Amino acid sequence: MRLVTAVAYVSGFVLIFKGIFALKHMGESRTMMSREHGVMGPIIQLVIGAALIYLPSTIRVGMSTFWTEPHPFAYPEPSSGQWAQVTLVCFSAVQLFGMIAVIRGLLMMGSTSGHRGGQASLGRGLTHFIGGIFCLNIYQFIQVVMGTIGVSY
Repeated sequence: MRLVTAVAYVSGFVLIFKGIFALKHMGESRTMMSREHGVMGPIIQLVIGAALIYLPSTIRVGMSTFWTEPHPFAYPEPSSGQWAQVTLVCFSAVQLFGMIAVIRGLLMMGSTSGHRGGQASLGRGLTHFIGGIFCLNIYQFIQVVMGTIGVSY
């Protein structure tokens, strides 16, 4: 989990530097502005870079969108049964994949600033981000799904 968070921080700094250099290039341009130089691309890179640098706050805001009091890592260990350790490891793996999905979703949304980006990559990025938030808070997500279908968990 720490390695994934470190990759997010480095990616955030890279995106911020790319955004700043793109704004610098745009400011130093002595010719007329053409369509290839838009201010929206570097601004998106700066915002997504800041979201990656402040990843814990970004995840907390994403979780508070869906749950009133999200505490993804504060759940006690399951009851001491035969499968308790297996479920704990499985839930930890799902949370790791959720963190990776959140970071990948942010990076996909950051790539919409390029010429190849567009609505498709924005939608995929949002899907990864929301799915990653659900995976990070898998305990409450399962409780919500089970409560919806009427099964107590």
